[in-house]
Amino acid sequence: MPRGEVRGFSPDKLRDHRQAKGYSIDLLADLAGVSPPTIGAWERGTRSPTAKRLAGVAEVLNVTSSDLMATDHTTLRDLRQGANLTRNEVCAKLRCSPVTLNYLEKGRRPLHDDDVEYLAALYKVTPEQVRAAAETSAADWQAVLDEARKQRDTPRPKSGGVARAS
Repeated sequence: MPRGEVRGFSPDKLRDHRQAKGYSIDLLADLAGVSPPTIGAWERGTRSPTAKRLAGVAEVLNVTSSDLMATDHTTLRDLRQGANLTRNEVCAKLRCSPVTLNYLEKGRRPLHDDDVEYLAALYKVTPEQVRAAAETSAADWQAVLDEARKQRDTPRPKSGGVARAS
C-alpha cells in the first residue's frame, strides 16, 4: 500500500453509500474533487484514498470517514485516519508524546477509561468502537510477538559449507 493511503478502507461501503445517494462515479468524483478513475480504483479495491481524500468523499456522501471503513479489522490507527487526524494533532489534544500514541496504536500500551472516552469523542465514534479497535491493535501486536518468538526459537540448520566436487 502506498504511503499515506488509509488502511482498513472498505471499497464496498464506498460503493454502497455512493449508490444509496444515487450518485454516479463521475458525479461523486466531481463533487469530491478527484478523478473518476480514482473513484473507480477505490471501489475496485486496487487503491485506497488518503485520509484527507477519504474525509472529502465522506463529506460529499454525508457520512463519516469511519462509515467508509471495514469493521472487521479496525485498529486505533484506522480510527485516527478515519477521523482525518495526524499523529501530531492527536498528541497535541491528548497531551502525549508521539511515542506514547504509537504504543497505543500498536497495542503495546493499554488504554485507560479516560483515554477511551476522549478518543471516542475525538474520532467521532463510540467508546465501544475504540475498545474494539484497541483489542484489535493489541491482538495484532501479540501476533507479531508470537511470530518473532517462533522464528527465534526455530532451530536453524548448521552451515557445513559448500560441498565441493572432487
